[in-house]
Amino acid sequence: MRLEELFYEAIVRASTTVPVWLIDILEECSKSSSGYSRVVLETLLRAARVSAEKRLPLCQDTGVPLLVVRRATISLEELWKAFRLAVRRATLDGFLRPNSLDPVKRGFENDNSSLPYIVPAKAEIEDENVLLDAAILLRGGGAEYVSLVTAGSSTELEEKITATVLEAVARAGAKPCPPYILSVGVGATLAHAVAVAYTGLAYRTPRDGEGWSSLERRLVEKLEKLLDIGPAGIGGRPTLLQVWINLSHLHPASAAIAIVFQCWPLRRARILVKAGEEKVVVT
Repeated sequence: MRLEELFYEAIVRASTTVPVWLIDILEECSKSSSGYSRVVLETLLRAARVSAEKRLPLCQDTGVPLLVVRRATISLEELWKAFRLAVRRATLDGFLRPNSLDPVKRGFENDNSSLPYIVPAKAEIEDENVLLDAAILLRGGGAEYVSLVTAGSSTELEEKITATVLEAVARAGAKPCPPYILSVGVGATLAHAVAVAYTGLAYRTPRDGEGWSSLERRLVEKLEKLLDIGPAGIGGRPTLLQVWINLSHLHPASAAIAIVFQCWPLRRARILVKAGEEKVVVT
């Protein structure tokens, strides 16, 4: 298994390629928009085409690289070593910018080797042939610093999710580079909720869900009616491309809710390794 090569290719693909289904949604939104909203959406689509054709980063903020792991038959130490080396190489090759800031010395690390992080994912994979199922997620600063996590009673969960999402989007405004995707994680602890939210962001598509699709649609409709944020914050529609609610089991007395914003490109790539097969795909 060529771990470092697979992780490197996934970082490059995530940095330069927008998922096809997301391009389709942006094109549909562009056709139904007008004025400045349409201009912004057409500009985003043009940027996506240029990035893919020329293999250039989609944004000047190439983000913080996360490795979301659903299944691994190799050690955490091996994963960590290969991931760090891949991040270092991608930084030196220009697909990631030096984003690793020492909090005490306030100096930047040139190769980002201290920046990568591994997120364990909730998954039940029955196929024993799967040796590794992981995803690279690039988290931009504008989307990350308005994300939040909170905890409270596990009762009246739907109402609490709705209120938390509405408050988070109203507070974030245009900072996460709309139109954006919102991944909501619900779990027993703060750690559960954040991991579940990142897992949804790394793996979900508009075609799947966990039974809360009706609430997801209602939240998008409600937010579009209440808030006039729009593409790049200039007003109009859309502000949100998707809301994904991702669930994990709760404690009887408490529930944590994480709201994770994702800027419009959804920079991610999946690494799947089976016996005799290795591939990197943008989903």
